[in-house]
Amino acid sequence: MFARFDTPLPRLPRWPRDLTPALRYRFGKTMGGQFYGISYFIVEGEIESLLLGLLPEALRPLFSCSYLMANYHDIPPHIDNGIQLSINYYVVTADATTSFYRVRQPGAAVERLDNNDADSAAGLYRRQDLDVVGTVCVQPHEVWALD
Repeated sequence: MFARFDTPLPRLPRWPRDLTPALRYRFGKTMGGQFYGISYFIVEGEIESLLLGLLPEALRPLFSCSYLMANYHDIPPHIDNGIQLSINYYVVTADATTSFYRVRQPGAAVERLDNNDADSAAGLYRRQDLDVVGTVCVQPHEVWALD
């Protein structure tokens, strides 16, 4: 489900102010012409090397680095897009809590999301169809594995 690494976050160089990262994918809703949700941007170069360098060399090709930006304060329970394991290196956390759920009934309703991956299974669950099985409140500079 989730586990905290004892490995500290390496000191990362400042993100170049003039760099506009390329969008990898995003999940959310567009309301009133404004997108609300999570956007993942491609991370390359020195920052990617430092982050992947925390993993054993044999595992590095299995991972990609993304910079996540959420522009909404409450991201509802959701299905990720084919992700089996995420290793999150937290930089700014704003005291956010991540909850993990189990679906009460197989086949519970899932609302499909606007996203840029036509083959995506991404979607939102209704909280009343879920049971909380764990939570984690992370702090800046912590590293967590989320399944």
